[in-house]
Amino acid sequence: GLSQVAECRLGLRLLAAELAGPEAPLLVVGHDYGAMFGLAAAAEVPRVAGIAALAFAPRYSDWIGYFNREAGLARAAYD
Repeated sequence: GLSQVAECRLGLRLLAAELAGPEAPLLVVGHDYGAMFGLAAAAEVPRVAGIAALAFAPRYSDWIGYFNREAGLARAAYD
């Protein structure tokens, strides 16, 4: 989770530096986990002017029941 947020944040910063003009706003679009990671990453990138987030859960641990039952990972640790 955290490394994916860091990679998304880095991607936004690279996009801002390499592809967008110096004043161009960035927009983020994400679905499900992409929306969750996009929201977390966009919160730390000032150039992000808007985000369209679809079908995301408010906490990463909301998905723990679907994917991590066997791992026994605590909800707090997952978040």
